[in-house]
Amino acid sequence: MKTRTLHTTSAQEKNLDKLILSNMHDVICLHDKEGKFVYISPSVERQLGYTPAELLNASAYSLVFAEDQQKIESEYLKPLLKGSFNTSFTYRIRKKDSTYIWFETFIWRIDQAEEGISYQSVSRNITERMYAEQRLKVLNESLAEAQKIAHIGNWEYNPVTKEIWWSEELFNIYGLDHASVAPSFEEFVKYIAPDDTQLVFVELNKCIQHGLMYDVTYRIILADQSVKYIHTIGRPVLAADGRVMSIKGICHEVSQQKLAEAQLIKAKELAEESVRMKEQFLANMSHEIRTPLNGIVGVAHLLSKTPLNKEQRQFMEAIKFSADNLMVIINDILDLAKIEAGKMHIEEAPLQVRQVVKNVANMFSIKTNEKNLALVVDVAENVPEYMLGDSVRLNQILLNLVGNAVKFTHTGSITVGVRMIKETEGEATLRFSVKDTGIGIAEDKLQYIFESFTQATHDTTRKFGGTGLGLAICKKLVELQKGKIDIKSTLGEGSEFSIIVPYKKDKTHAASVTREPAIPDKECLPENIRILLAEDNEINRLILINMLKRWKLIKSQVDIATNGKEVLELLSKQTYDLILMDCQMPEMDGYTTTRIIRNELASPTREVPIIAVTASALQQDKEKVFAAGMDDFIPKPFEQADLFNKILSVVRRNPDSVPQLQVKEISQETHEKLFDLSFLKSIAGEDLYELEEIILKFIEKLPIEITLMEQAMAEKNFKQMAAYAHKIKANVRFFGIESLFEIIELLEKTGTVPRNQVDIQILQHHIGTVKNISTKVLAELTKLVTVNSRA
Repeated sequence: MKTRTLHTTSAQEKNLDKLILSNMHDVICLHDKEGKFVYISPSVERQLGYTPAELLNASAYSLVFAEDQQKIESEYLKPLLKGSFNTSFTYRIRKKDSTYIWFETFIWRIDQAEEGISYQSVSRNITERMYAEQRLKVLNESLAEAQKIAHIGNWEYNPVTKEIWWSEELFNIYGLDHASVAPSFEEFVKYIAPDDTQLVFVELNKCIQHGLMYDVTYRIILADQSVKYIHTIGRPVLAADGRVMSIKGICHEVSQQKLAEAQLIKAKELAEESVRMKEQFLANMSHEIRTPLNGIVGVAHLLSKTPLNKEQRQFMEAIKFSADNLMVIINDILDLAKIEAGKMHIEEAPLQVRQVVKNVANMFSIKTNEKNLALVVDVAENVPEYMLGDSVRLNQILLNLVGNAVKFTHTGSITVGVRMIKETEGEATLRFSVKDTGIGIAEDKLQYIFESFTQATHDTTRKFGGTGLGLAICKKLVELQKGKIDIKSTLGEGSEFSIIVPYKKDKTHAASVTREPAIPDKECLPENIRILLAEDNEINRLILINMLKRWKLIKSQVDIATNGKEVLELLSKQTYDLILMDCQMPEMDGYTTTRIIRNELASPTREVPIIAVTASALQQDKEKVFAAGMDDFIPKPFEQADLFNKILSVVRRNPDSVPQLQVKEISQETHEKLFDLSFLKSIAGEDLYELEEIILKFIEKLPIEITLMEQAMAEKNFKQMAAYAHKIKANVRFFGIESLFEIIELLEKTGTVPRNQVDIQILQHHIGTVKNISTKVLAELTKLVTVNSRA
């Protein structure tokens, strides 16, 4: 069929062709054999700015960008001249305004020599496409560079066909040649470390089957057997019906991060081991020193009760003085260790400032009288009678400062003053000062005086004794209370130490200020008490037995065991009202013995009260005592009154030692012992129905939460167990179940302990205790709700 040219004979067809050509965006041209324009469509004016008349008989080459002319001629037009039917090419062409745009031209041969036409072409403006391709190219290059820098590659996986696509950087990560194709799924799996293969498949299946994000870290083994850590994240692409069509994601090498993490973990473990060894050393040191010291103090106490002549009494006082000084040194070292370990806690309890200052002054009155020193106490009238603070730490600070003043002052006076320097509605900032007329401190030594193991001069220790820790501890204790300490001193004239501490005001005027525990009426106690003393140190046994013999309140019968095995043998033959248990004994220590008693022996033996009598005074050892199941704790050496008060407290808790009339008191007393509903009543007010609803919900939920906590412990999921303990803790506090406060806190803290350091037996005992106490609490709450419902 002959090709129809533009020279048609039909006027209608001519008009139609003209209409079509006028509205086309592409430029249609006819060329002679030299390439000159024979015909140009009107669209050329829209594209290039030239009218068709301006370009007729002009050479097409005259508009082509110079750098593109040679390429067009050699690569495209020459083949066309030699017989090729058609070709196409892209190039830049000059517009009438001298700017250039990109054209794509399709040209083919048409043989109409009689009309002077050899070629026909169609040209399209592709400037926007070329610019877009250039931008895309730049972006791809930038992305590839960024991936290379960050060691991140992107990928796509088709779970149906198992086809994989990788970016260039993934080849780098896997150590493969860029020219190679991405590995098949089976080849990819071979790179994964055998121990991690199951993990990768589990996470991949979650993504494919449930449309979840694919997020996994695993190891790969390269061809040279080197190992890399890979973190991969993938997002599922879903079809309309919810099926996963593909997974697109990124892959990041995290080998350096894993190495850093391993180094940090190792450093942390080393630091923890160092702290543990330090604490163990301090515990052992405390035990080894306190044990013989307890013998010295105890024998001195017993000797003081016997007839002594003047010289003997002086010797005995010298022994007691030396023992007291040694105890100060031990306590200083332990206090400093606790502060540095962050285990020194400042309490906020009712505090009578005047009384603390008065007590400190009274302690030194004999010594100042002996040295003919005036001891003056000067407390300003506007200092509040009651504050909220830590009376023990304030007492410790003042004892140290006044003790130093007495030690270094030979003539003159010592003044202990208290002033209020700032007051707000809820807080008062007090300044305590201890001023003396002693030997003073050289100016160049003042900046070092609060450093550990530092004293004013090299011969201070030789002349006056001490470790140089007292002031360092004072400074740390003051800072723990958000205060500051300062000193002014002149050599040969005296010194003035001052501390500034902010205290909250006790607006209740501290009706509950700590008082000495009241001794119960003898009628409420048994006439006789049988005690099992577990102690391997002969001197300590002698001291304890003599102390108990002098106890007038209750007659005591004491049996002796020198280790844990002997304790268990005696318990199999005899029942006891109390065990005084040394924690460090040969063959079987007190902790193990207590756990066996609590977990393996039958009632009532398993409930026998146990008081730990130990030479260790560290907080973690105290926690260990309660964790093992003991009822109380007293460190050696101890005062006779302290031991008796401890015994009285557990004797009163023992149901067999309390008259039955006490046990059968009305349930309200039981409620107060087991729980305290004051907080809940403050919320519910007079709405008993609302309070009952809270109690019923607590009765329903607590056993479930305890069971879940116990299951987590059995599965050794200690973090989950700690989470349940945390959940229980809030409710325990709301219901005022004081007997569970400390145990729940310990269970919660277990979640932060390394897995290999968790003592399962201790946890079992704790949870058993929680279950026992909770059973009693829930029974009483059920009774209370039932009574209220009937009312």
